[in-house]
Amino acid sequence: SRGEVHLPVFDGAAAVPEPLTILGAGAAIGFGSAFKRKLAQAKKK
Repeated sequence: SRGEVHLPVFDGAAAVPEPLTILGAGAAIGFGSAFKRKLAQAKKK
C-alpha cells in the first residue's frame, strides 16, 4: 500500500454527500424557484 493515497475521512462521504446536505440543497432550489414564480406573477398584475 506504499504510494497509495487513502483518506479514511473521505471514505464514502466524497462519493455520496450527506442526506442533510442534499435536503438543504433541494430545499434551497425549491424555495428559489417558488420565489421566482411569485415574483413573475406579481410583475404580470
